[in-house]
Amino acid sequence: MGVEWSYDEDRVRELSALSQASGGVERTDLSDAWEAPAFGGELDLSAHLLAAFLLVFLADGLVARTGWRLPSFDLGQRAPRPAAVAVRSTAPEPAHPEPELEPIHAGAARRRRFDHAKRGR
Repeated sequence: MGVEWSYDEDRVRELSALSQASGGVERTDLSDAWEAPAFGGELDLSAHLLAAFLLVFLADGLVARTGWRLPSFDLGQRAPRPAAVAVRSTAPEPAHPEPELEPIHAGAARRRRFDHAKRGR
């Protein structure tokens, strides 16, 4: 025989004491078990959260429509920013700088290419 079928008077008394301490009642007919009054220990925040979400949503819409911004407060003289620190490059300079190329007018170069293509060269 399994443990669940063993009958112990101490366990029945413990269960009765727990039922009385927690406000439980004995139910022999389960048809009316769903109609029992709700336990008052739970806190339902869904209505409060929905109302808070709705208020934040409406306030955001109002701010977006009116273009309102939070005021900025000048809290006295601001400290000046430190000057930027110059960083020296550690790369060696080239021995011979590359000569500067003269820019070619884009229209002239294009015209030369067109003339060469037209002659078949």
